Amino acid sequence: MNPQLVHQILLKGPRDFDDGIRATTRTSSTPSFRVYVEEIFNRHTHDPEFVFKRAYHDSVLEGIAQDRSFKAILEMLLDLHKSIRSLVPNRTDLHSILLDDRELPSDEKNAMDMLLSWVREAAQALAQLESPEQATTTVEWIEIDPTTITTTTTTTMSSQSFLVASIQYLIDKTSVCQEEKDNFYLTQVVAPKLYSSGQGLALERQYFAQRFGHKPAVTQAWLSSLINTSGHDMDVLRNCAQARQNLITQGWIKTILFQKYRQTTVPERNISFGYQNNPIHSIDYTAAAAGCALGLHACRAAKCNPDVVLKDESNGKPLIAVLEGHTAVLEGQYEQSVEDALVALAQSWSTNIIEKETLDTLRGQTRSVLQGEDPVLKLLDERMQQIFCELGVDNMQDAPVGGMKTGLGVSNIISPHHSPFVTKARCKFADRGLAFYATDLAEASELATKVSKLAFSLYGEQFLDSLVLGLLAGG
Repeated sequence: MNPQLVHQILLKGPRDFDDGIRATTRTSSTPSFRVYVEEIFNRHTHDPEFVFKRAYHDSVLEGIAQDRSFKAILEMLLDLHKSIRSLVPNRTDLHSILLDDRELPSDEKNAMDMLLSWVREAAQALAQLESPEQATTTVEWIEIDPTTITTTTTTTMSSQSFLVASIQYLIDKTSVCQEEKDNFYLTQVVAPKLYSSGQGLALERQYFAQRFGHKPAVTQAWLSSLINTSGHDMDVLRNCAQARQNLITQGWIKTILFQKYRQTTVPERNISFGYQNNPIHSIDYTAAAAGCALGLHACRAAKCNPDVVLKDESNGKPLIAVLEGHTAVLEGQYEQSVEDALVALAQSWSTNIIEKETLDTLRGQTRSVLQGEDPVLKLLDERMQQIFCELGVDNMQDAPVGGMKTGLGVSNIISPHHSPFVTKARCKFADRGLAFYATDLAEASELATKVSKLAFSLYGEQFLDSLVLGLLAGG
């Protein structure tokens, strides 16, 4: 089984299996047929996927013109029948609903009408197997008037072109239906079994051992650096298992998640702390600290109360939009665009006109922040790491990952919008000057805690704790 998929299952927990775990990676809602035609003929003329679909469509039409028969369309229809039957492979009693051995009338118009009726018949069968969301566009196609479909603003599709594009469309929808079926089986059958039985933990340990052995030297070197630089009382570490666990949790956050010490030897990513494409790495933590530092400077320039303005996450949206648009701005103009956005933000917050000298100071502070030299930036960066550590340590006492018969832990109890963990963490980040990124940081800190829990479920008793004790004993 895919190691990254197993890792996702163990991180998610039973209440979250429907959110983000996928057997396949392409699943998405199919558009309406009108949009599909627009994409093939007009919108995505340089996208390889749509170029191929257009080329196949045109080659079928050319074959019809050369052979003066509808053999190519019949072959496409049989492929559609086969795809639909594959959705219910064990229900052979249903397979005969779609008939393969039928003859077309010799008259072209009657033959086209007959083919269209057979395609609609197949579409009706597909709609019965799709999810309600996907079936909506299938039913729309069944009810569509072919004469209303155009390939350009003025050109109506020919009946042959409509049929070929329609079968292509339905075959694509059958593929999506298969993906939904696979994902449903994964989330409802495979994932719960792997999580609750302990098989997931065993598989992850197996993957790790195959790649790195049972006690990788690089992890031991990393633990040694943590002990030497942590400032923890050595006697407390020797006598308290929770203190050792806290040491590793804080080390993971400070030296791996935030990557502040790039020269430090760190353990292989998947030993304790997941894979490199884990969504926890999608946040630019330095940018988060910078955005909040800029907000504080703007608040001071506007002479407004930071305890009011800076605790509202929405107040930072105009600034964040500019900060996150770095790649869309020409080099050399990014700094200027951030300065302008921050000045505009400060002026929108102020009840009076801000003096030019104050705005010039604000622009200078902006440059200092973007260059990483601003003391407020450094303070907020350290504060952010500290909050991550506090949340991680405070919540490590919840139920460990995998194989548990009772208790899911607070982070697995989902509210309509956010888990209790995220709700609490958002308040903590907002209260300590990081409101502009509070939701992103709260969600990242929840995942960081889950990753740390998974690390100890996998390797705490197996070797992490014994390695720390050995190092403390001088071994």
